[in-house]
This record gives sequence, structure tokens and C-alpha cells, in this order.
Amino acid sequence: MPLTPLSHSVLYLFEAAAMNEAHPFHCPPWTSSVWRSIFGLVPLPQYEEYEDLEIDVVGDADPELDASKDSGFAVPEAVLRSVTKNRRKALGLEERHAAERFLQYFWSTWKEDYARGTPIRETIKSTARGGKRGGPDSYGYTAFRSLVLAMINRKGGVMSQVEDILTRIGATPANIWKDNRSLNRERPASKRVLEHQVPITDSHQRIEERDVQAALARGLFGDHAVSSCGTIVPEYIPAIRCFAQRKYENKAQSLKRKVATSSSWMQKVDAKLQEAQELKLPAALRGATSALAEWQRTATETKEVDDLHFHSRETSLKQLWLSLGFGNSEEAGKTSKPKVKSAQGAPTEAEMQAAYAYYLEEYCHGIGSLDESELPVLESGIAGLHNLAEGSHDIGVAHLMSFSAKHLWNLLGLPGANQFPFAEPGANNTLNSSTSQHKTRAVPFWHQLVGTLKILEGAFTQRTGTRAQPALLCDNVGLGKTVQIIGVISMLEHYYKQQELPVEQRLAPPAFTKDNGTPYFGGEKSIPNLPSIVIAPRTLGNQWVEQWNKFTQLGSFVVIHYTVDNGPLETFFSDPKGPYKTAAGQNLEHAGRVIIIADLLAISKEAKRCLQPPPELKGKDAKEHEAKGEAPALKIGVNAAGSLFGMRFRVAAIDEIHNLRNSSHSQRGVQFISESSCLVIGATATPLFTALKCLFALAQNLRYQPLLGDKGLQVWNEVQEMLVDGSKNWRLNSKAIVEATIEKEVKEVLSLAKISSQDPRATKIKDDVWAKYENEDQQSILRMIHLSKQPVNILRLILYPIMIRRTSESLDFAGKRILDLPFVQKFIAWSPMNEEEKEMQHLINQEHTRRKTTKKKQANKQRAKKKGKQMQETASEEQEEQDGLDSEGQVERNDCKNIRWHNFLIDQKFAGMLAKLGELRFKEESLELERGTLTNHITDNWTAENLHQMISTRMECVYNLMFTLKGRGFVSYDGSMATNHCQQSVEKFANDPNCRIMIISNVGSAGLNLVQASVVIIVSSVWSGLELNQIMGRVDRPGQERDTVVYNIMAPEGIDLALNVYADSKAQLSDHFLNSRRTLQDVYTNIANPHSDSQDESDSEGNDLVDSGHTVVASESKVGSRKRKNNSSTDTKDASQAPKRTKVKTSTSNLGHRTTPVTAADPAPEQTKTVTPDSGLTGNSLSAMKLASGASFSHLDVPDSPDANKDPSQKSNLLASAPTAAKDPLPDFWK
Repeated sequence: MPLTPLSHSVLYLFEAAAMNEAHPFHCPPWTSSVWRSIFGLVPLPQYEEYEDLEIDVVGDADPELDASKDSGFAVPEAVLRSVTKNRRKALGLEERHAAERFLQYFWSTWKEDYARGTPIRETIKSTARGGKRGGPDSYGYTAFRSLVLAMINRKGGVMSQVEDILTRIGATPANIWKDNRSLNRERPASKRVLEHQVPITDSHQRIEERDVQAALARGLFGDHAVSSCGTIVPEYIPAIRCFAQRKYENKAQSLKRKVATSSSWMQKVDAKLQEAQELKLPAALRGATSALAEWQRTATETKEVDDLHFHSRETSLKQLWLSLGFGNSEEAGKTSKPKVKSAQGAPTEAEMQAAYAYYLEEYCHGIGSLDESELPVLESGIAGLHNLAEGSHDIGVAHLMSFSAKHLWNLLGLPGANQFPFAEPGANNTLNSSTSQHKTRAVPFWHQLVGTLKILEGAFTQRTGTRAQPALLCDNVGLGKTVQIIGVISMLEHYYKQQELPVEQRLAPPAFTKDNGTPYFGGEKSIPNLPSIVIAPRTLGNQWVEQWNKFTQLGSFVVIHYTVDNGPLETFFSDPKGPYKTAAGQNLEHAGRVIIIADLLAISKEAKRCLQPPPELKGKDAKEHEAKGEAPALKIGVNAAGSLFGMRFRVAAIDEIHNLRNSSHSQRGVQFISESSCLVIGATATPLFTALKCLFALAQNLRYQPLLGDKGLQVWNEVQEMLVDGSKNWRLNSKAIVEATIEKEVKEVLSLAKISSQDPRATKIKDDVWAKYENEDQQSILRMIHLSKQPVNILRLILYPIMIRRTSESLDFAGKRILDLPFVQKFIAWSPMNEEEKEMQHLINQEHTRRKTTKKKQANKQRAKKKGKQMQETASEEQEEQDGLDSEGQVERNDCKNIRWHNFLIDQKFAGMLAKLGELRFKEESLELERGTLTNHITDNWTAENLHQMISTRMECVYNLMFTLKGRGFVSYDGSMATNHCQQSVEKFANDPNCRIMIISNVGSAGLNLVQASVVIIVSSVWSGLELNQIMGRVDRPGQERDTVVYNIMAPEGIDLALNVYADSKAQLSDHFLNSRRTLQDVYTNIANPHSDSQDESDSEGNDLVDSGHTVVASESKVGSRKRKNNSSTDTKDASQAPKRTKVKTSTSNLGHRTTPVTAADPAPEQTKTVTPDSGLTGNSLSAMKLASGASFSHLDVPDSPDANKDPSQKSNLLASAPTAAKDPLPDFWK
């Protein structure tokens, strides 16, 4: 494109000007602070009235730089320095005056032409002509053109801004070329071209799209250039197109040159790699490293670093180093002596060490890791399972425990009430009889009233300008966190309504605000008329909508679901015809009654569009920045007027807040919302965290001041010091700690299996436990847990003031349990392995032992050789420390392939499920096939006829197939399903008498209310005891009218027993932790899948199968301590002792590596619906049950409840601050 149109583009902008202006610099965009700053002119004085009032100038304002609009092209000295030397002449005083003269001439001509109806393009054509080469230029166009080109192309100028915007939204030639390469790979082989031969065009329709041009308009001219609906002011379009096209063309030409360079470097890398593989000499290895590093620099710009042709060569170099005995890039410094000789003689160890160091420094660390996540993550290096509420039944409510419900209502300012304001009155309400006939009267339990009052106490402050104290609601599953959040929002809306009434008509202010001297809600002088928001995972959004409609009176609140499916997110809150404006009113007069149920997926998408990414810091700077927890800011040029991030909220409630522990777009979006909310409430039934950074993230999500800013950084530094001290203690006492852990774990296993220490089987159990802790990964995990003790205690103390925690064992003011639910029985159903499964387990154990032994021998040889060469006088402190670690059983990396602990456990689990699965996994590994290539087709030949021979009872895919073949009615609920499909499954399970089974994955273990079921079957053991509580809480909760039965299927010879110990005991951990979930789950998460950010990671393993082909005998197990109502039987019972049986619907869930219970809906009379996590029990009794032994899967017999026949029509489903005086004037609310 010729350069001239670029200078013309500025002239097209005058089409938007008012024709009565006398001076061209009185017209937009010269009156816009955004444009003047980007173009490079001095800012206008702040007292002048001009179109864009927002000053956007970097640095402090300098009065000498303030210019009048009549000053023309006044350029600051700093801007002059940003112009290239060969163009600075165009900014001389004489040249600037000439340019101003032309602009005045053009403006006068355009006004005359406009009056005659002449288009502006004709005016530009007639005026934008300079004199002949070397001749006079009467009107100064040549000077104007040179000045515009100099200013637009300067560093940090218009074209730089255009490039930044195109890069940010992915509209550069490199982005387009990457997409075209992807399309090329999907074409038939005959039509495919080589990667570097995919054409690059000088233009693309992408830069003509609305979102691109809108972003450019906002970035160059300010928000006024784009309407609230995203429409660009038409007069700006020609200039925007010109800028975008010119920059795209320029970048495309540059990309073509880089692609040619990339192709050349790829060929050099191939040649150097081949040479290195043949010679294995330091010089050849250096050459391969250098070539790959050079190619990486170019490939990063061409966006090839994510492509297979780059990764394959990168992997080849890594594998070459591994084959030579050197660790990978994560193990810098832990190298081994190479054992390879070339024809030219063996290189010395020092030469190979130097070459490997060059590889690490030049490639792995020289230009950054290729595996960096998009957002930085605060790494503490310590992980374990930390229970924030450990050691306490009740937290945060001690001062309210002695108050009766009547007294609590008085404190809330509602004497004589028994319902929250706006609560559902029930069918007896004559005013709403037509609409409420099927709804139950919503009356809160005593403990829910206490929780609501506690949260409100922290919401009101003693003085204005002080943020409300957030709340972390950690009540156990089934205690009604939803009701308490609804109660808080309802009470605040009631207080707001009272505030708006005439003084003589108001009720007395709530007593707790007077008693505490806290009259100001969230530090505001009055309660603001703002909506409230509930943030929930995608799968729980519909549940929240349903619960809100259930517990509140029709018409009192308007619930709006904020999802990616409900219209454009950027205008969701500004669209006059949209759901929010319709509910809140065009003037937002009813905003306080609006409840936004926001899906995390939608928040993540909008956060990616609107919020600035964290600064690109590394190392200590990145960690300290993250520790401060600063709220994210909006991107420059983004108009958030109609976005979620342009809103303020009265209350922000974050459900399942423990899941927001990664530095992701979702978390940053939640932090922005929390910062914009008066009160923040976090809700979780499982306050468990696998790393210290998660506790900091929790406080940042809640905007909890003691862990934000400099205070947060101070705590973080203290934690780091504690970790250093703990590491020293571990080096001194690690052997004793490991031995004590082993001894405790052995006792737990023997107790659970009811095996005497004299039993011959006890010896094997002891050997297995000892063998487990010989694994260095397991010792490393135990070390991490040990180091975290003191830091977790400190963080727990800091967070306790905002925590609210009750359990099912908590008592009310009268000393009674807060909830009196039906009886719960737990059983273990032993499913012995068959010979084929035992053989597969033996092969897995044998292979694991062989590889571990080989590795240990290699490590011992390397260590002995290293010590033999080392001189005593030159031994460094670091080497002494390493020797100490080695003496405690830790070994260095070597060329022996190591089976990670997570692989060993999972393979063990598969052996007890389906032997064929283990065989196929080994075959995939030996043939270097992608995982799932063979195992995903394991059920292809299953039929109704051979089902009893092929059946497995554990994994979801098997159950789907089995129930289909046998004609059983069932529904599924997992993370791969759309939200509406999940809701349909829940509704069908609850209401369809023919749907007897629900199969749920990990996502179903939280948030669902499945009291229609009363039986839970755990098909494969869960990783955490609190996970089991979460699962049981779907059934064992208010509204349950039948006894609950929980069956856990285990193979006594396999890994299930160990997993159960991990879930239910504290033997291998200190009293600071609930269980050793870190042992399994975190090793999988951090080692096997380090980049996973999934909240339902188990669903991805839906094709893993389990086989059980033998008799299952129910064994007596410990039962919960809850007393059976109207029954004097003991708390323990064997399944075989059940006096009565009834048909039970069974539902099964598959969590892959983590299994969740399955839930079933209420059956027809004398039947029971069943929810089962990975359960597939078949046969005619629990005491002697055949799993896949040919028996019909028509029903499952389980013990019936003693009062099962009270109502023959009833269904039972199986589911598996310091006080200070207030000096501010009292708010109207108090008058």
C-alpha cells in the first residue's frame, strides 16, 4: 500500500466534526486526550472543555506542557526523542507551521465542500497535493504528510498501538498463518503442503471484523468512538481500516521473511541433531543446542513452538541427553556421567558437564520455558492436603451458641419472626395459593439463623470507608449454606427497603448493629441499591436458580442466569432490552432485587477479554507480586460499561470457592468482582487445600485484608522462612518421621482389615507399606507435609476470624444436635480378585520393583564414584547437604526409566478392576501408542450374551453399556455434559419412576440435592475422607426421610484398601491434616498432569474399566455415630443381618482416578432408587453377591429401613477488628 493514504487517513476524521468550528484543532480527534497522547501532542489543559475528559498521559502532569487547542502540532521533547532521526526534520518549527497551515486550508475547503454536498474524499483529493518535486508547496501538504508519517510511525505512536491491539486480540498475520497451518493439516494428503509453504497473504478479512475495528477505535480514539452496543462511529472507519491494513501488510511482509528463516533453521536443526546422535560428542551437542535455540527464537515469532514439527525436534534433543545419563531441564545440576564412547574417543566428564550446562542455560533457561502457562502461578514448592477447619466442630459462632431462635430474630431486628424477609410462605398463604400450592414454607433451621447473623455482623462496620469483613462459610455438607446466603441477601434487601421508608414508618434498626456499634454496611453511609451475584461452577448454576425460586416468594427477587449462552457478555448489563435492564429497570430503580447467577465459564471468557494479564515477572518478583494479591485492572481501550466488570454488587457469593486456587482467568475475574462488591461470602463444604498458595488465593478471592498488599507479602515471607527451618529439621529427623509414619499406617491397615498382627497376611501388609515408602516420590510428599505444618497453622489462625464452621455433630443452644437425620450405615463389600487380575497385579509389582532396583543400583554407583573423586578439603556445604539427603534414601536421576508413583497406583487399581485393561495399557506403552488407542475399544465386542464373561463393575463406560444391554433405566451426570442436560438428568431421576439409576462423576459430588435416593455405592475408592462426606451429603441431608446405606466395593488384594486408609485415617500424617490425599491426588495432579486446571479431572478417565468376576461378600464395617431414631439396635451391622430387603435402583458414577458415588431416584412403592459412584452390583443379595457372574442385573437387594413402610407411596432413592468509636454521622438506616 502506498504511504500517501496513510497521511490521508487523518483527514477523513474531519467528517465527524461540527461545521461551525473555526479551527481544525477544535475538532475531533484533536480534542481527544487518547488520540493526542498516542499521536504525540502535548495534553490540553484540564480546565478546557473537550470531548474526552479522561487524561491518559504517562507520567506526572507538567503545567508547561499544557497546550491550547490553538497551539497546533505542539510536541513534547520526550516525543521528539521517540521519532527516528531521519524523520525528525519533519518536526522542526518551520515544518510544523507549514503542516498547521495546510490543515487550516483543508478545514476551510472541507466546510465549503460540505455545504455544497461534495464528499470528503473529493476534498482530500483536491487539497492533498504537494508542489512538484523541488517546487513550491503553497499550502504545506508535503510538510503535513511528512509530519503525520513521522508521528504515526514513531515508537509508541499510532502504528505501535495498532500492532499491540492486533496482537492482543489475535488478529496478526502470525495468528492467521497458524490457523491456516492447522487447516492445512486437516486436508487430504494429496492437497496438503509443507508447513513452511502454507501461503501468507498481505491482507485478511479478519481485520475487517467488528470486534477488531471496535478495539482499534477504542484504543486510538477513546470509548466515545464506539457505541454501547459495539457500533463504531462511521466517520472513524476509513482511518481505522487504513491503519489496520497498513500494519497488517507490514507484519505480513516481516512474517514471510521470518518463515523463510525458520525453514532454514529447521533444516540446520535436523542436520545438527543427526550429527549429535551419531557422534554424541560435546561439540556436536552444543551445535544442536545452539541451532535449536536459534530456531526457537524465530519459531516463537512465527507461532510454531506449539506445533508438532518443533516439539518433535525439541523432544529428540531432550531424549538424547537422557540417554546420555543427564536429567531433564527440571533437574538442572543433577547430572550423571555419560557412558557413551565415540570413534574419536570418550569425552571427559567435565566436557560433557559443560555441554549439558550450555544446553540448560542456552536453551532451557535462556529464553524462557515453552511450557509457561498464560498466567503466572505463585509457586511455594510445598504441597499437602491441608484442612483449614481441622480440629474443630464449630468455628466463628461461639458468641451466639447460647441464644435461642427468638433472641436471634430480635438481634436481626425482626422480633416475632420465623422466616427471612421475602421467604416462601408456603401453600397455606392465601395470597399466593395459586402459585405456592406445590412449594414448602421456607423456615430456616437454628444453625442457619446463627450463620446468617454471623455474616451480617461482619458486613456492618464502625466507620465509613472500611470494607466489610468477608465470610468463609465452611459448614458440612447438607447444613444449608445456600439458605444462609439467601438469608443474608434477603436481610440486606429488607434493610434497604426500610432505609427508603419515611422515618416514622421504619422498624427499629437491628439490635446487633447497636450492640456492636457498627451502623455502616460495607463502610457505606447507606445501603446501596445494587444487585447481588452468586458465582458458581457451570454445573451448579441451574441448581442455584432452582434453590432461589424454592426458598423465596415469587416476585420478590428476579434471578438472572449469566452464561455464555444468554446473549453477548459485553453488553449483558447495558442492553435496554436485555434481562438485566428489564429486571432492574431502565434507571436501575429495582437493582437491589436482581440476583445474578454467574457461571465461572462466562466469567473466565469475559475476564480474558476485559482484564489485563499479570505483569510478566519471574522468580522472586513474580511470587512477591502474587503474594500481594492486587486486584486485576481493565485492559486499556476496553469499554466495560455493559460488561460484568463494569458492575458493582451488594453481595458477591462464591460457591465452591476452594476450587478457585489457580492463577487463571476465572480466578482473576472473581477477584475483580469481589473488589467491586460491598460484601463477599465464600462457601465450601471441603475447606481442603493441596498447597499453601491455595490459602493465599482463598484470601485474595475474598479480598481479606490481612493477606493482601504489604501485609500479605509479609506473611508470605514469614512462611518462606518457616519452610527453610522445616527443611533443616527434616534433614535431621527424616528417618524417624518415616518410620513412625509406616508404623501408624500398618496399624491402620490391619485394623481396617480386621487382621491380627500375628496373622501371616500381616507380614505382607507390612512389607507393602515399607516398600511404598522406599519410593523417593512418596518420601518427598511426606517431607512436603512435614514442612507445611507450621505455615498452615499460621495461615489458619489468620483466616479463623472469617470462618463459620458447623458439622452434623454440632449442638444447638439446648444441647441437641442441629440436625436429626435418619440413620446412616456404611458397609465394605469385599470383591476378591480372580486369578487373571492377581497375575496382572503381580506383573505390575514385579516391573515396578525391577525398575526401582535398577535405578537404585545406578544411583549408588554414581554416588560412590562421585565421592571417590571428591577431595575432602574442597567439599562444599551444598555437597554435604546433598550427601545427607542421599544417606536418607533419596537418589539421583539416571538413565533408568522410572515409574512415577502415580502410575504405579493407577496401574495397581486397574489390575483389580479389569486385567485386560492392564494388558492393553502395557501394549500401548510398548508400541508407543497414544493412551486410549486400545483401551478405549475394550467394550466393542460386548453383547448381552457375553456380558457375564466380559463385565466390569467399576467404571462409568461399563455401566452405561451394561444398563443399556439389560434395559435398565438410568441417567448420567458428568462434567462433559451441557448444563441443561445435567439439569434434565436430575429432574428425570427425581420424577421418573422408571429411572432407577444415576451415574455421577466428580462434579456431582458437590451442590446436588438427591434426597430422593437413599443408597450410595462407591465402586472405586475415593481419595479423601471429606470427598466421601461430600458424596454422602447428596443423600444424607435435610429432606431425607429414609435410612441411608453406603456400600464401598473393595478388592482386598489390591490397592483399594490402601486408598481407603488414605481417605479415612490420619495415620501417616500429623494431627494437622485430615488424610493423605496429597499422596495420591497431588502426585497425579502435579506430576502426571502438571498443566491441568480441571475441576473435574476424573471425568477424562471415563474409559478406564474395572473387572470383578467373583463373589462379593459384605463385611461388617464401622458405622456413623448418629443414633437411629426409634430403634435401639447397635451402630454396627453386617449386611447379611438385614431383616428386610427391597428392590433398589442403582446409580453408578465414574471418576476415573477419583470415584464419586452414584445416586438413584425414588422408586415406585416398595422400591428404592439408587445413586452409585462406579457401582455395578448385581445378584440377589449383598451377603453373597455375584459381580458379573451371569446373574440378571434386574435389581439390587439391600437392607430396608425399619420404617420403610410407613408410607407405601413414598419412594426411596439410592445415590450414591478492634472496636473504635463511630465518629461518622449515623446513616439514615439508623434514624
